[in-house]
Amino acid sequence: MERRATRPARARRHAARTAACRARARPRRAPRPRRPLQPLTSRPGRGQIMSRNSTLLAIAATIALTGIAVAHGPSSPAGEAGHAGSVTRTVEVRMLEGDGRMLFEPAEITIKRGDTVRFVVKNAGALDHEMVIDTLEGNQRHKAAMERNPDMEHADPNAVKVEPARTGEIVWRFTNAGTFEYACLIPGHYQAGMHGRINVR
Repeated sequence: MERRATRPARARRHAARTAACRARARPRRAPRPRRPLQPLTSRPGRGQIMSRNSTLLAIAATIALTGIAVAHGPSSPAGEAGHAGSVTRTVEVRMLEGDGRMLFEPAEITIKRGDTVRFVVKNAGALDHEMVIDTLEGNQRHKAAMERNPDMEHADPNAVKVEPARTGEIVWRFTNAGTFEYACLIPGHYQAGMHGRINVR
């Protein structure tokens, strides 16, 4: 005679069959792809910051030494850009060449502090010239930059470049008393005598 399975044995067989049926009925999910580990980023150390600052300073020094641009902005110790509607005086300045010399005529101008002056600048020579209004020291620095980079262009309210037989204009307000200068800073022109004095009383 066959022995009947005990209740615990039947229960275990039933549980096994149930589990097998569930496994066959439920499809397995594909495993999720793992995200690649990102490298940890660290904050820049003091050495990296100093190196970056040194690089920026080197770039600034290169720009200054090569004279890529010289900008005076709307104001300087010599005064500030003036408005055409506020002009109180007009001064005609001629650019001349002859006998190996270059010069401005007149060579000296006296102006009252607070005046807004329109300079009408006429080039009566055969070469390009410019007129730059600044302090004596400022013009010397600008002249040195021009010697390093003769092709420098200007976009400043205190300067104008004039071609032969042409006329240019500067409108400038003299806010400070003192002695200032107008000069042509194209290499060689200043040395040939092309500079004048402005006395502001």
